[in-house]
Amino acid sequence: MFFTHFLASIAIMVGVFVMSLIILKITDLITTLRVNDEEEVVGLDITQLGESL
Repeated sequence: MFFTHFLASIAIMVGVFVMSLIILKITDLITTLRVNDEEEVVGLDITQLGESL
């Protein structure tokens, strides 16, 4: 019984990992997941949200 539950847990973890990669890939095709280097250096609060000190 323990071995069966162990294998099921491993199968679920692998399935969730694969589905997460698929979702990330689809999202990356629709929009970018990262900002460019210049925006990262300036700061995401300023470039993405328009906030300042």
